[in-house]
Amino acid sequence: MAYIISGLRNLRKRVLVSATSGINIPDFIRLNTPTTLTFTPDEDVLTNLTVKVVYSEAKDKIETLFQLLCSLNSESALIFCNHRESAERTSALLNEMGIYSTFYHGGMEQDDRERALILFRNGSVTYLVTTDLAARGLDIPEMKHVIHYHLPPHAHEFVHRNGRTARMQTSGTAYVILHRDEPRPAYLDKSLETLELPTNNRLPKPPEFVTIYISGGKKNKLNKVDIVGFFSQKGQLEKGDLGLIEVKDFISFAAVKKAKADAFLNRIKDEKMKGKKYKIEVAR
Repeated sequence: MAYIISGLRNLRKRVLVSATSGINIPDFIRLNTPTTLTFTPDEDVLTNLTVKVVYSEAKDKIETLFQLLCSLNSESALIFCNHRESAERTSALLNEMGIYSTFYHGGMEQDDRERALILFRNGSVTYLVTTDLAARGLDIPEMKHVIHYHLPPHAHEFVHRNGRTARMQTSGTAYVILHRDEPRPAYLDKSLETLELPTNNRLPKPPEFVTIYISGGKKNKLNKVDIVGFFSQKGQLEKGDLGLIEVKDFISFAAVKKAKADAFLNRIKDEKMKGKKYKIEVAR
Protein backbone atom coordinates (compact mmCIF):
# COMPACT_ATOMS: atom_id res chain seq x y z
CA MET A 1 0.00 0.00 0.00
CA ALA A 2 2.85 2.40 0.81
CA TYR A 3 4.34 1.74 -2.64
CA ILE A 4 1.02 2.34 -4.42
CA ILE A 5 0.26 5.54 -2.50
CA SER A 6 3.75 6.90 -3.15
CA GLY A 7 3.07 6.66 -6.88
CA LEU A 8 -0.15 8.68 -6.68
CA ARG A 9 1.52 12.07 -6.44
CA ASN A 10 -1.45 14.21 -7.50
CA LEU A 11 -3.94 12.47 -5.24
CA ARG A 12 -5.97 15.13 -3.43
CA LYS A 13 -8.62 13.03 -1.69
CA ARG A 14 -8.24 9.80 0.18
CA VAL A 15 -11.15 7.76 1.53
CA LEU A 16 -10.32 4.99 4.01
CA VAL A 17 -13.03 2.51 4.99
CA SER A 18 -13.04 0.07 7.90
CA ALA A 19 -15.69 -2.29 9.24
CA THR A 20 -14.36 -1.80 12.76
CA SER A 21 -13.56 1.26 14.85
CA GLY A 22 -10.30 2.16 16.54
CA ILE A 23 -8.07 1.46 13.54
CA ASN A 24 -4.87 3.53 13.41
CA ILE A 25 -4.22 5.27 10.09
CA PRO A 26 -0.71 4.48 8.78
CA ASP A 27 1.66 7.44 8.39
CA PHE A 28 2.32 6.72 4.72
CA ILE A 29 -1.29 7.67 3.90
CA ARG A 30 -0.29 11.29 4.61
CA LEU A 31 -3.63 12.41 6.03
CA ASN A 32 -2.99 15.63 7.93
CA THR A 33 -6.48 16.74 8.97
CA PRO A 34 -8.84 13.86 8.19
CA THR A 35 -12.60 14.08 8.56
CA THR A 36 -14.01 11.02 10.32
CA LEU A 37 -17.46 9.67 9.52
CA THR A 38 -18.87 6.98 11.77
CA PHE A 39 -22.11 5.05 11.62
CA THR A 40 -21.71 3.56 15.09
CA PRO A 41 -24.52 4.76 17.42
CA ASP A 42 -23.39 6.79 20.42
CA GLU A 43 -25.87 5.05 22.69
CA ASP A 44 -26.62 1.38 23.22
CA VAL A 45 -29.16 0.02 20.77
CA LEU A 46 -31.21 -3.12 20.72
CA THR A 47 -29.52 -6.02 18.97
CA ASN A 48 -31.05 -8.99 17.24
CA LEU A 49 -28.23 -11.23 18.47
CA THR A 50 -28.92 -13.67 21.30
CA VAL A 51 -25.98 -15.35 23.05
CA LYS A 52 -26.56 -18.57 24.98
CA VAL A 53 -24.24 -20.82 26.99
CA VAL A 54 -24.38 -24.59 26.59
CA TYR A 55 -22.57 -26.55 29.29
CA SER A 56 -20.73 -29.75 28.50
CA GLU A 57 -20.24 -32.33 31.24
CA ALA A 58 -17.27 -33.81 29.37
CA LYS A 59 -14.06 -31.92 28.56
CA ASP A 60 -14.31 -33.29 25.03
CA LYS A 61 -17.37 -31.31 23.92
CA ILE A 62 -18.19 -33.29 20.77
CA GLU A 63 -21.27 -34.99 22.24
CA THR A 64 -22.63 -31.63 23.40
CA LEU A 65 -21.99 -30.15 19.95
CA PHE A 66 -23.78 -33.11 18.39
CA GLN A 67 -26.83 -32.65 20.62
CA LEU A 68 -26.86 -28.91 19.93
CA LEU A 69 -26.83 -29.43 16.16
CA CYS A 70 -29.64 -31.96 16.48
CA SER A 71 -31.73 -29.29 18.22
CA LEU A 72 -31.42 -26.64 15.47
CA ASN A 73 -34.21 -27.96 13.20
CA SER A 74 -31.73 -28.91 10.45
CA GLU A 75 -30.76 -25.25 9.94
CA SER A 76 -27.19 -24.55 8.85
CA ALA A 77 -24.54 -23.24 11.24
CA LEU A 78 -20.96 -22.02 11.44
CA ILE A 79 -18.88 -23.88 14.04
CA PHE A 80 -15.74 -22.07 15.20
CA CYS A 81 -12.61 -23.81 16.46
CA ASN A 82 -9.31 -22.21 17.50
CA HIS A 83 -6.97 -24.46 15.50
CA ARG A 84 -6.83 -26.00 12.04
CA GLU A 85 -6.37 -29.53 13.33
CA SER A 86 -9.37 -29.12 15.63
CA ALA A 87 -11.56 -27.99 12.73
CA GLU A 88 -10.62 -31.05 10.67
CA ARG A 89 -11.01 -33.45 13.59
CA THR A 90 -14.37 -31.99 14.63
CA SER A 91 -15.74 -32.14 11.09
CA ALA A 92 -14.61 -35.77 10.72
CA LEU A 93 -16.24 -36.77 14.02
CA LEU A 94 -19.50 -35.05 13.09
CA ASN A 95 -19.60 -36.84 9.75
CA GLU A 96 -19.06 -40.16 11.53
CA MET A 97 -22.07 -39.30 13.72
CA GLY A 98 -24.29 -38.63 10.69
CA ILE A 99 -23.89 -34.82 10.56
CA TYR A 100 -23.10 -33.46 7.08
CA SER A 101 -20.21 -31.03 7.53
CA THR A 102 -16.99 -29.88 5.98
CA PHE A 103 -14.03 -27.87 7.28
CA TYR A 104 -12.38 -24.62 6.24
CA HIS A 105 -9.09 -23.06 7.37
CA GLY A 106 -6.00 -21.22 6.18
CA GLY A 107 -3.86 -24.33 5.86
CA MET A 108 -5.89 -25.63 2.93
CA GLU A 109 -5.05 -25.07 -0.73
CA GLN A 110 -6.99 -22.21 -2.31
CA ASP A 111 -9.01 -24.58 -4.54
CA ASP A 112 -9.95 -26.73 -1.55
CA ARG A 113 -11.04 -23.68 0.44
CA GLU A 114 -13.19 -22.43 -2.43
CA ARG A 115 -14.76 -25.86 -2.88
CA ALA A 116 -15.62 -26.10 0.82
CA LEU A 117 -17.35 -22.71 0.67
CA ILE A 118 -19.24 -23.68 -2.48
CA LEU A 119 -20.52 -26.87 -0.85
CA PHE A 120 -21.67 -24.86 2.17
CA ARG A 121 -23.20 -21.99 0.20
CA ASN A 122 -25.23 -24.21 -2.09
CA GLY A 123 -26.54 -26.45 0.67
CA SER A 124 -24.62 -29.64 -0.16
CA VAL A 125 -23.30 -29.61 3.41
CA THR A 126 -25.18 -28.11 6.32
CA TYR A 127 -22.36 -27.21 8.73
CA LEU A 128 -19.02 -25.49 8.19
CA VAL A 129 -16.39 -26.17 10.85
CA THR A 130 -13.85 -23.39 10.62
CA THR A 131 -11.19 -21.27 12.26
CA ASP A 132 -11.44 -17.48 12.57
CA LEU A 133 -10.64 -17.32 8.86
CA ALA A 134 -14.41 -17.45 8.24
CA ALA A 135 -15.20 -14.76 10.81
CA ARG A 136 -14.95 -11.93 8.29
CA GLY A 137 -14.61 -11.05 4.64
CA LEU A 138 -16.25 -14.13 3.13
CA ASP A 139 -19.22 -14.44 0.82
CA ILE A 140 -21.30 -16.87 2.84
CA PRO A 141 -25.05 -16.88 3.38
CA GLU A 142 -26.78 -15.22 6.30
CA MET A 143 -26.49 -17.50 9.31
CA LYS A 144 -29.08 -18.06 12.00
CA HIS A 145 -26.61 -19.96 14.17
CA VAL A 146 -22.98 -19.43 15.16
CA ILE A 147 -21.38 -21.94 17.51
CA HIS A 148 -18.23 -21.32 19.56
CA TYR A 149 -16.91 -24.86 19.99
CA HIS A 150 -13.77 -23.18 21.29
CA LEU A 151 -13.78 -19.64 22.66
CA PRO A 152 -11.29 -17.23 21.08
CA PRO A 153 -8.66 -15.62 23.33
CA HIS A 154 -9.71 -12.06 22.54
CA ALA A 155 -13.00 -10.19 22.71
CA HIS A 156 -12.74 -8.68 19.22
CA GLU A 157 -12.47 -12.18 17.72
CA PHE A 158 -15.63 -13.17 19.60
CA VAL A 159 -17.40 -10.12 18.15
CA HIS A 160 -16.32 -10.86 14.59
CA ARG A 161 -17.46 -14.48 14.83
CA ASN A 162 -20.86 -13.37 16.09
CA GLY A 163 -21.01 -10.89 13.23
CA ARG A 164 -21.76 -13.74 10.84
CA THR A 165 -25.31 -13.80 12.25
CA ALA A 166 -27.97 -11.21 13.22
CA ARG A 167 -26.85 -8.92 10.41
CA MET A 168 -28.85 -5.91 9.28
CA GLN A 169 -32.48 -6.52 10.34
CA THR A 170 -32.24 -10.30 10.81
CA SER A 171 -31.96 -12.17 14.09
CA GLY A 172 -29.57 -14.92 15.11
CA THR A 173 -28.10 -16.86 17.99
CA ALA A 174 -24.53 -17.46 19.08
CA TYR A 175 -23.94 -20.53 21.23
CA VAL A 176 -20.97 -20.84 23.58
CA ILE A 177 -20.07 -24.41 24.54
CA LEU A 178 -18.29 -24.49 27.91
CA HIS A 179 -17.04 -27.27 30.11
CA ARG A 180 -18.20 -26.72 33.68
CA ASP A 181 -14.62 -26.27 34.92
CA GLU A 182 -13.41 -24.25 31.93
CA PRO A 183 -12.10 -20.76 32.74
CA ARG A 184 -14.58 -18.12 31.62
CA PRO A 185 -12.98 -15.27 29.67
CA ALA A 186 -13.53 -11.76 30.99
CA TYR A 187 -15.35 -10.63 27.84
CA LEU A 188 -18.12 -13.22 28.35
CA ASP A 189 -21.09 -11.77 30.20
CA LYS A 190 -21.82 -13.73 33.38
CA SER A 191 -25.57 -13.20 33.00
CA LEU A 192 -25.88 -15.07 29.70
CA GLU A 193 -28.81 -17.44 29.35
CA THR A 194 -28.04 -21.13 29.81
CA LEU A 195 -29.53 -23.46 27.21
CA GLU A 196 -30.54 -26.90 28.43
CA LEU A 197 -30.34 -29.38 25.57
CA PRO A 198 -32.83 -32.21 25.14
CA THR A 199 -31.17 -35.55 24.42
CA ASN A 200 -33.85 -37.15 22.28
CA ASN A 201 -33.55 -34.98 19.16
CA ARG A 202 -33.36 -36.65 15.77
CA LEU A 203 -30.43 -36.24 13.41
CA PRO A 204 -30.61 -33.16 11.18
CA LYS A 205 -32.10 -33.86 7.78
CA PRO A 206 -29.50 -34.70 5.14
CA PRO A 207 -28.77 -31.96 2.59
CA GLU A 208 -31.31 -31.68 -0.20
CA PHE A 209 -28.68 -30.86 -2.83
CA VAL A 210 -25.50 -32.38 -4.16
CA THR A 211 -22.79 -30.40 -5.97
CA ILE A 212 -22.07 -31.20 -9.62
CA TYR A 213 -18.60 -30.44 -11.00
CA ILE A 214 -18.16 -29.18 -14.59
CA SER A 215 -14.70 -29.12 -16.20
CA GLY A 216 -15.24 -25.78 -17.92
CA GLY A 217 -15.75 -22.16 -16.93
CA LYS A 218 -15.51 -18.53 -18.04
CA LYS A 219 -12.30 -19.09 -20.03
CA ASN A 220 -14.14 -21.82 -21.97
CA LYS A 221 -16.90 -19.27 -22.69
CA LEU A 222 -19.38 -20.98 -20.39
CA ASN A 223 -21.77 -18.95 -18.25
CA LYS A 224 -24.70 -19.60 -15.95
CA VAL A 225 -27.24 -19.34 -18.76
CA ASP A 226 -25.40 -22.04 -20.74
CA ILE A 227 -25.34 -24.35 -17.74
CA VAL A 228 -29.00 -23.78 -16.87
CA GLY A 229 -30.01 -24.44 -20.47
CA PHE A 230 -27.96 -27.62 -20.74
CA PHE A 231 -29.07 -28.99 -17.38
CA SER A 232 -32.72 -28.23 -18.18
CA GLN A 233 -32.85 -29.41 -21.80
CA LYS A 234 -30.41 -32.30 -21.93
CA GLY A 235 -30.59 -33.21 -18.25
CA GLN A 236 -34.36 -32.74 -18.01
CA LEU A 237 -34.13 -30.92 -14.71
CA GLU A 238 -36.99 -28.71 -13.64
CA LYS A 239 -36.56 -25.25 -12.15
CA GLY A 240 -36.71 -26.44 -8.55
CA ASP A 241 -34.15 -29.20 -9.20
CA LEU A 242 -31.32 -26.75 -9.83
CA GLY A 243 -29.80 -24.61 -7.09
CA LEU A 244 -26.84 -22.25 -6.85
CA ILE A 245 -24.45 -22.16 -9.84
CA GLU A 246 -20.90 -20.81 -9.55
CA VAL A 247 -18.74 -20.33 -12.65
CA LYS A 248 -14.98 -20.01 -12.15
CA ASP A 249 -12.31 -19.45 -14.80
CA PHE A 250 -11.82 -23.08 -15.82
CA ILE A 251 -14.35 -25.03 -13.72
CA SER A 252 -17.93 -24.61 -12.58
CA PHE A 253 -20.20 -26.01 -9.89
CA ALA A 254 -23.96 -26.44 -9.78
CA ALA A 255 -26.23 -27.64 -6.98
CA VAL A 256 -28.69 -30.33 -8.08
CA LYS A 257 -31.40 -32.03 -6.05
CA LYS A 258 -29.81 -35.18 -4.65
CA ALA A 259 -32.82 -37.29 -5.63
CA LYS A 260 -32.41 -36.25 -9.29
CA ALA A 261 -28.61 -36.35 -9.58
CA ASP A 262 -28.07 -39.97 -10.72
CA ALA A 263 -30.72 -39.83 -13.43
CA PHE A 264 -29.41 -36.43 -14.56
CA LEU A 265 -25.83 -37.67 -14.88
CA ASN A 266 -26.98 -40.71 -16.83
CA ARG A 267 -28.91 -38.52 -19.31
CA ILE A 268 -26.05 -36.14 -20.07
CA LYS A 269 -23.10 -38.54 -20.04
CA ASP A 270 -22.78 -38.51 -23.85
CA GLU A 271 -24.06 -34.97 -24.45
CA LYS A 272 -22.11 -31.85 -25.45
CA MET A 273 -22.53 -28.36 -24.06
CA LYS A 274 -22.02 -25.61 -26.67
CA GLY A 275 -20.50 -28.17 -28.99
CA LYS A 276 -17.91 -29.46 -26.52
CA LYS A 277 -17.81 -32.50 -24.26
CA TYR A 278 -17.12 -31.61 -20.63
CA LYS A 279 -16.46 -33.83 -17.65
CA ILE A 280 -19.55 -33.57 -15.46
CA GLU A 281 -19.73 -35.52 -12.21
CA VAL A 282 -20.50 -35.26 -8.50
CA ALA A 283 -17.88 -32.97 -6.94
CA ARG A 284 -15.44 -34.73 -4.64
